[in-house]
Amino acid sequence: MLRDIDIRQSLIEHLTTRFKSEYKLVEELSISDKRARADVVVLAKSLFNYEIKSDVDSLSRFTTQMFFYDRVFERNFIVTTDKHLAKAIELLPSHWGLLSASPNRQGSVKIKTIKAAKMSPHWEPATALFTLWKSELIDIYEELKLTGPTKSLSREQLIEEISTSSKRGLKQSFKKALTTRDFTSSLRK
Repeated sequence: MLRDIDIRQSLIEHLTTRFKSEYKLVEELSISDKRARADVVVLAKSLFNYEIKSDVDSLSRFTTQMFFYDRVFERNFIVTTDKHLAKAIELLPSHWGLLSASPNRQGSVKIKTIKAAKMSPHWEPATALFTLWKSELIDIYEELKLTGPTKSLSREQLIEEISTSSKRGLKQSFKKALTTRDFTSSLRK
């Protein structure tokens, strides 16, 4: 029986060999105002999300999780065991990737790509921005040269103002905010 910790360790090793260029790997990233939590995220030229479903997990929340992941990350994968493979294939949209996790003879977990992920067609500025801290939103607001008093705006007001700007430039600013974030400082909001 494969547990999350077994799969996660092998997945991280797998990703470390896959991503040769500069990247940041983050575990348990809360997104969209804490409406979902991404298991393993790779912040590189694209934003990759890896959702782990072990033998002891259920797929009952997966449809809701997919909704948020699609709106925050550019490429999404489910990493699962034989137990959930058939159901995962049934549930996955065509742009999602699929990795299988299975025990090997050495007692570790083998990660195998079944299907590569394509770009999510559902990236949504407002939903993605709810992943950021207020200080990061202020930086984006100023970077995009939006006018008005930034410090007096609430987080929600900043998101509303920013999300109406250029989607392309906004996505780059969103990526920059996440890749430059100090994830060791979990008390910041």
